[in-house]
Amino acid sequence: MVKISVIIPAYNVENYIEKTLKSLTLQTFKDFEVIIVNDGSTDNTENKINSILKNADFPWKLLKQQNQGASAARNKGLSEVKGEYVSFLDGDDYYNVFFLEKMYNKAKENDYDMVVCSYILISENEKIISKSLQLDDLLGKPLNGKDFLKIILQKEIQPTISSIIFKKKLLIDNNLIFTKKCTNGEDVEFSIKALFHSRLVISVPEPLVFYVKRKSSASQESTVRVFHFVGAMKRVLRYLEKNHAEDELLFLIKHKRIPQAYITSLAKISKSKNPENKKILLKVIKNPKVKETLLNYQPKSWKEKLKLKTLIYFPRLFYLVYNKRLNNLALLQKVWVEKMKDKLMIK
Repeated sequence: MVKISVIIPAYNVENYIEKTLKSLTLQTFKDFEVIIVNDGSTDNTENKINSILKNADFPWKLLKQQNQGASAARNKGLSEVKGEYVSFLDGDDYYNVFFLEKMYNKAKENDYDMVVCSYILISENEKIISKSLQLDDLLGKPLNGKDFLKIILQKEIQPTISSIIFKKKLLIDNNLIFTKKCTNGEDVEFSIKALFHSRLVISVPEPLVFYVKRKSSASQESTVRVFHFVGAMKRVLRYLEKNHAEDELLFLIKHKRIPQAYITSLAKISKSKNPENKKILLKVIKNPKVKETLLNYQPKSWKEKLKLKTLIYFPRLFYLVYNKRLNNLALLQKVWVEKMKDKLMIK
């Protein structure tokens, strides 16, 4: 049995998959397998995979399916894994050469169910956008999965799925799979459920993953599918309620993560050049249940509070901000703050 199974969903990533796969061929840790699921690619992705891995010194297999999305592709890969641990690497992201070695060695120190590392967010042309995910409050501390989950919800930290390794037994014992046809938030939903069931979790300090922010990826789109993220968080809430989670966890999901999902989704949809999206935003924000959800949210930072209040009381201004119709930043800030003075009692 191999130590780690790496699952890669791949859809039309011919321009990115080479860096992804070469990061695996360069790993200092060698006892792993790679399962790639070609999710109905219409470009040269499959030929690239076969060419790059033809002389690989690790076992690998290429599975094929009609285009069903990353969730279905990951689930197909999960059904084939032989490793003790499982990791998920998207077809446009890539690992530091020490990722598998450091993550597996850390996992075996105390038989951890999950190990989480920091990551570096980069653009398509490899410029650093964000240095790393900050896990300062978690580093070196073995935690029960529920306690780990509370901290990342309170601190608004969200590890990317590529920066985690999961014990296979954890996933099998709890029947954890990705929600099919969900294109936004399915990885967050999966990770939260896994953390909820984890006996022990630990993080490592180094950023060992390069997460590529690609304009054409499903998670960056500005269509109504962005609201899949809201649906994912609502499913998490129902799942935790069904499994009798403690009140603090339920509160954090209901009054923090779900309203954040609404704000994130509405900001994304406002970025689109489709004029219909403005109507969608106004319709959503008029929904009494949505408004109640947002009114119950109490963000800590002044910036987030300003964003929330603008969305609730001045949705058209919120749309203009994210649609970049107000191009002068100084003017934008002045308009925004002036409109919000009464609501936030800013002097």
